[in-house]
Amino acid sequence: MSTNHLLYDSGTIVIPAGPAPFQIGPTLDVRKYAKIRVVAHDYSGPFGDIHIRFRVKEGNVVIELPPPDLVLLFGPGANTGTVVFDVPGRELEMFVRDFPAAPLTGKRLHLFVFGLEV
Repeated sequence: MSTNHLLYDSGTIVIPAGPAPFQIGPTLDVRKYAKIRVVAHDYSGPFGDIHIRFRVKEGNVVIELPPPDLVLLFGPGANTGTVVFDVPGRELEMFVRDFPAAPLTGKRLHLFVFGLEV
């Protein structure tokens, strides 16, 4: 039987306009999970895409999951997104990349990270 665990709830965070990447939240310990599900909600409205990059570490090895150019949680007209992927490592980090056409005040985002233990 598999079990879902809430690993991280960001609350509402503000992503400032300007250069990125910068890390969202802490580095998460994911060693006992087979899969990770990230659910996100964008409260800012239709100001362009937000790209979130996921990085898994196992010792000195760093793996981008999935490839950074494929990680797209939001697009025009969408304000929620979800992504599920395998976790071949011990630690998970999340980073926001630049987003175009952002309001000067930045964007507001809420993230939930779940781990699937099998």
